[in-house]
Amino acid sequence: MSERVLKLTCTAEDMLPLAEVCELTGGSFQAEYGGRLNKWDEAERATLMAELDAAFFHLYEIGRDDAEYILSTFKGIHDSRPLLSGHCSQAEFILRKYAEMSFPA
Repeated sequence: MSERVLKLTCTAEDMLPLAEVCELTGGSFQAEYGGRLNKWDEAERATLMAELDAAFFHLYEIGRDDAEYILSTFKGIHDSRPLLSGHCSQAEFILRKYAEMSFPA
């Protein structure tokens, strides 16, 4: 999970100290910064944020129905997003990631 957060956070040179302390090496700027910075990519960011949201729902043991309700209370995440696979909404994408992270009962 921390690599995802660092990829979302370490996107500019002023974040290099954080990247170094946290030993980020998986960022997309390999040649220029040794992977300590990550290129701002809207599609990748949407995926990383959806994965984090889904992971937190699981971490706090929030069931799918409750996760769906919680997401329904946020504005702006229900519109179709062309950057997301299938042009779904951010809320639908989070719920997909939630399902991918679910263990069989």
